[in-house]
Amino acid sequence: MKKDVWQHLKSAFGVHKMDEMEMHLNLQAMRWTYLLLVVVLWIWGIHDFIVSPHTFSFAMFLVILQNVVYFTISTILKSRTGDRKAFHSLLIWVILTAAGVLSVGVLFTFFH
Repeated sequence: MKKDVWQHLKSAFGVHKMDEMEMHLNLQAMRWTYLLLVVVLWIWGIHDFIVSPHTFSFAMFLVILQNVVYFTISTILKSRTGDRKAFHSLLIWVILTAAGVLSVGVLFTFFH
């Protein structure tokens, strides 16, 4: 019974397994959306920095967080496929991210 209800909901909302062309089109749309979001947040962060240079903008925080999450997840998924390079990249990525966070914290402590 549950399976029938699930199948009915999937067909009612148009949920189906994507073919290769539809997957390609959705991937392209997500790439352009991601690029637009990064550019808009970057411009917003630069504007906030010009207006008040002694504060860290929420927009810049979102840009940094978004890129850290993206690169971390993509590296983890690559390493799960058994790629040894991806595992080394993940290790380097974690070390560089930690060093970056610590250095930004130190800079804000001394220059804020």
